[in-house]
Amino acid sequence: MLQQDIHIGILIKNKFREDGRSASCLAEKIHCRRDNIYDIFGRVSIDTALLLSISLALETNFFEYFHEKYKITITKIENT
Repeated sequence: MLQQDIHIGILIKNKFREDGRSASCLAEKIHCRRDNIYDIFGRVSIDTALLLSISLALETNFFEYFHEKYKITITKIENT
């Protein structure tokens, strides 16, 4: 297993704060409770269906971070 250096919760929290949205608003958009939003901010990994909901709600493709990590990792493996 490759070392995980993407903290998806922090990336979501940064975008959330940048947009100035309320936790209640985001919770409503992804159909969860407000306190679950703060739990999400602490997660290193996340279910893909939930990540899709958050990506749509925040209008940001969070999957792109993993795609970039994949490309970098594959390049390193191929060059060894």
